[in-house]
Amino acid sequence: MKIVALYARVSTGNQEKQETINSQIAEIKERIKKDCLMLGDNLSFSDEGWTGSVLARPELDRLRDAVKSKFFQVLYVYDLGRLSRDFLNQLILKKEIEEAGVKIISLHDINNESPESGLAQNVMGIFHDYERIKIAERFRRGKLYKAKNGILFGWNAPYGYRYIKGTVLNTGSFEIEEQEAKVMKMIFSWIGNEGLTIRRVIKRLYEQNITPRKSKKGYWSTSTLSKRLRDETYIGTTYYNKTLSMSPKNPRNLTKYKRIKKSSRVMKLKADWHAIKVPVIIEKDLFEKVQKQLVLNDMLAIRNKKNNYLLSNFIHCSCGCTRTGEGISNTQNLYYRCTDRVKRFPLPKVCNNKGVNAPLLDEIVWNKLTKLLTQPKLAKKYYEQWIREKQTIQNKPNTMQDVIQSKFNHLEAEEKRYLKAYGEGVISFEQYKEQANEIKLAKTQCMNKLSPSQSNQEQQKAVIIPDFDRMYDKMNTVLDKYSFDKRRIIVQNVVNNITTDGITATLEGYLPLEVEQVLTNKNVRSQIEYRYRWTSKRRQKYSFQCIIKKTGCKRSKLSFLHDRTKCWDNRSSR
Repeated sequence: MKIVALYARVSTGNQEKQETINSQIAEIKERIKKDCLMLGDNLSFSDEGWTGSVLARPELDRLRDAVKSKFFQVLYVYDLGRLSRDFLNQLILKKEIEEAGVKIISLHDINNESPESGLAQNVMGIFHDYERIKIAERFRRGKLYKAKNGILFGWNAPYGYRYIKGTVLNTGSFEIEEQEAKVMKMIFSWIGNEGLTIRRVIKRLYEQNITPRKSKKGYWSTSTLSKRLRDETYIGTTYYNKTLSMSPKNPRNLTKYKRIKKSSRVMKLKADWHAIKVPVIIEKDLFEKVQKQLVLNDMLAIRNKKNNYLLSNFIHCSCGCTRTGEGISNTQNLYYRCTDRVKRFPLPKVCNNKGVNAPLLDEIVWNKLTKLLTQPKLAKKYYEQWIREKQTIQNKPNTMQDVIQSKFNHLEAEEKRYLKAYGEGVISFEQYKEQANEIKLAKTQCMNKLSPSQSNQEQQKAVIIPDFDRMYDKMNTVLDKYSFDKRRIIVQNVVNNITTDGITATLEGYLPLEVEQVLTNKNVRSQIEYRYRWTSKRRQKYSFQCIIKKTGCKRSKLSFLHDRTKCWDNRSSR
């Protein structure tokens, strides 16, 4: 007896609630029983709440794996649209399944019993795809028509309103939710009249145990509140057709399976918006006052102060969170603080590690790196590598001449093609003359570079290799005078990660050169590691680890710190 599998799918949450997938499965099982076949163990595949426009579905992938493993011989579906709504994807799936020797039986389609029925099945599939597109277009035009006439339909009412269905099909209106409207009035008043920031508003709402309508965390987020504060619905006008759904260009969620393909939205031009009047909650004067205050808050935000943090993006807290620069530029009280308190806001922080004085830690790390990079044996290795590269260039003096000659030959061939095109009447004389003049100018420039005097001058340019001792002394001097931008480039190329708990800072990095044990500093650990797995890409990197510790006394007395300055902040991280 042949072993049978079944596949079912519904695309929306409403269909899940109405248990339409259960009705599909029940009807398929009834048909299997009628055909006197047996449904195999663990061969019932069902994707609930997944759109048919994408192929990346968990149960569909499990079905395709079972097809390749030949676990069954017959597949039952409610209709072929359950496999895919896209006709091209549907053909791909059908071909993959049938080539594996599995027969597809659809309860509500023409089945492929002969070449004629197979053709009829494909034609029906095209019509189904066409009908899907037409239905979507009719829905779009119908919604647009209602919006132009000021009719609300199926709206997800914002906080402060509730949607009331009308007596006419697919119509409705907004009604003020008194308790939520009271909260919104308080929020607008706090910002417009008291000048509070959004984060301070969030803290007040949390302290007063006022939660948003829908939230997994149980407290307001800055993005949600910022969106509500800029929503013109509260002053009596909501808009239809403001945004367009699209697939995200830089998705945060990189998982394979996504129920919603177009999870990102972009704003349309305001000319395409359609205004619909709704009840007013916030006075227009207060709303405009809040907009001005939001702009002012953004201008005065601490994050907009431009400070130089050498270790930004590389420094982490021992709790696992990143550390970011924070402080006041005028006093240079800049610290690297743990972002735990930001990520958990307004909940209490978990990490109590101290903040680290940013300018001093930057200077300490730079001094450590310069000592590491300027060690004689290591510098000697780089010096020898640089000499080999220069000598390679010196041994190939005609490389540039060959490139110029190749370009000259290409120009001559191009000139002949334009002449042939003019002779055959493809281009006019004016077009030929314009192109010929440009080619002639380019050929003249190449000839000047290929002239004997130029070639002799290039050959006479020998690579002058300075003495190592002079170069080493100059390197020490130059590193000390490097600007912030140049120091930042070196940090990016060398440092991999810095971890600190407020007491000990551990610096880890890689040097792109094969070296031996050349470091003698007792605070530096080293080992050879391979950064790539495949043999063709494997190259050795010199891994180092530098540990900087704070002494037990109140003031740091490390040899590279000023006696009166503390590198680590003794206060709790705010």
